Amino acid sequence: PTVIAFVAAMFAVPRFGGYHYYWLACALVAIPLLVAFGSRVTIEPGSAWKRACEYSGKISYPIFCVHYPLMMIFSVTLPLGANYVPVAILYFVATVALAHVAMRLVEEPVRRRLDAGRAAA
Repeated sequence: PTVIAFVAAMFAVPRFGGYHYYWLACALVAIPLLVAFGSRVTIEPGSAWKRACEYSGKISYPIFCVHYPLMMIFSVTLPLGANYVPVAILYFVATVALAHVAMRLVEEPVRRRLDAGRAAA
């Protein structure tokens, strides 16, 4: 509950309109505190929450890799004045789907190969 309240309070301020120092403080102080709080949470082994946390940890880097190129594709193909809500939903789904494919076809095989080489050394 503390972590959820912390995140809700952090995102209550808009990202635009002169709140630059607030977001700088979030990046330098609040986000590291959020990571520290999260590292102290214990999750029951085998639970759905544990699987969700493990999956989100695995897919976070592929999402980082694919979100910006997809955002550029979506931004140049949209006409001005378009309804952005369905586009945002499509962007979210496309980002997660492409990131999942990248995780399965690129990241996991590379990790297995690197781990095998490390174990042999």
